[in-house]
Amino acid sequence: MQRAVSVVRLALSIIGRSQQKQCIMFYNTVVLVSDVATAPGIEIGRNSETFRRIRIKSGFGLITVFVTDGHLPYPYGREITGYEVPNLDETIAKARAAGVSVLSGPYSSDGRSEALVQFPGGYIAEIHSLQKPNR
Repeated sequence: MQRAVSVVRLALSIIGRSQQKQCIMFYNTVVLVSDVATAPGIEIGRNSETFRRIRIKSGFGLITVFVTDGHLPYPYGREITGYEVPNLDETIAKARAAGVSVLSGPYSSDGRSEALVQFPGGYIAEIHSLQKPNR
């Protein structure tokens, strides 16, 4: 629980005062899922580096926060939403048929297969599927 409190304090220090009340209401339901100080840089397009990845779960869903210096290569950092799909390869095939471009990936990291895609009109999103554990 102490680590969850630290994450909340970090978030509160970043946002403006006008949003802090809403943030506190949101974080009252937070459970820290993971806090990885040396996540693989492939997830942010900087393969030879590491960064901090925080995953939290709340009544609103699962949120992943990437703590970086903000200098990410295109297209990383332009996506604001990630979508979990049952089968990444099938989803990418359907998306390509609908005119979606794959900007990066697919690649594997942290038990997930991921790709960054751009929809017609310019919307960029991350899509991923959980990998089945090896037996």
